[in-house]
Amino acid sequence: MKGEPKHFYCLDHETGNFNSCNKEFICENGLSRDNGEYRAETEDYFYIDNWQNQADMLCESKSRIGFIGACFFIGVLCGSTIIPLGFLSDIIGRKWIFVGSIVVLLISCIGFLFADTIEELYIFMFIYGITFPGRLIVGQNYAYEFITPKWQDYYQPIGQYV
Repeated sequence: MKGEPKHFYCLDHETGNFNSCNKEFICENGLSRDNGEYRAETEDYFYIDNWQNQADMLCESKSRIGFIGACFFIGVLCGSTIIPLGFLSDIIGRKWIFVGSIVVLLISCIGFLFADTIEELYIFMFIYGITFPGRLIVGQNYAYEFITPKWQDYYQPIGQYV
């Protein structure tokens, strides 16, 4: 199973060379990827270039990493209650709430690409969650407006059948 790399190279400050090391050594000594103090073995079968490497989450606790997923659901709650997108779609219109949600979604996805810290990932995942009601609930109702027949198209006043 791929995931966290098993092999790393750590900088030996005395010689200036990179020597083989492991995750425990990196975390115990507080080495930083940003300062070039360690790097993952990219030829390792287990290596995947993902958020863990991008945001330097190698030594983060599982609870802090798991909170990234929780931020999505907190965003969904806010998008449903604090910012009632369904109610606003009745006032402003479904089209604009749907389009606005897609624009905010695009911003959050671009933010994922450039996030360098776990805190930035929290923020962008929260924003991503806020777009959920606008994209799926409002968007679905907006789509139904196009595929369901309008009552007025089938309604004929009684006097027109004579």
